[in-house]
Amino acid sequence: MKLRQIFLLLLAANTMLAGATEIPDLGADDTSLHATR
Repeated sequence: MKLRQIFLLLLAANTMLAGATEIPDLGADDTSLHATR
């Protein structure tokens, strides 16, 4: 449970960083994010 929370937190931070820097790879990260949801 705790490990999953840490993973989700890191994933959220990663997507926020990608959005802030506007990295083209955001598209791939976004699809994987929707797949895990």
